[in-house]
Amino acid sequence: MCNPGYHVKQVCSEHTGTVCAPCPPQTYTAHANGLSKCLPCGVCDPDMGLLTWQECSSWKDTVCRCIPGYFCENQDGSHCSTCLQHTTCPPGQRVEKRGTHDQDTVCA
Repeated sequence: MCNPGYHVKQVCSEHTGTVCAPCPPQTYTAHANGLSKCLPCGVCDPDMGLLTWQECSSWKDTVCRCIPGYFCENQDGSHCSTCLQHTTCPPGQRVEKRGTHDQDTVCA
């Protein structure tokens, strides 16, 4: 097993232990693992309303957040994959609660 940020370069044998190597740039492993390759870092697509909140590191994937004026519609743990524009309250209604990066506007 290799620590987060590393992958298996050479499996253990009767005479040697597992040899681990650091993840190359733009790849990561978040947990102890037996992977032969690190996972590719996620990309925050501005066309989906996303911006990079935290850059990828060798032990943690990229964290995306919604651009201002949008909220996360589809979140998996700390990773947002789809954003929608905040609701504009129709005439005769007011903003009861302003939208945030993870909640839509509430009108009343």
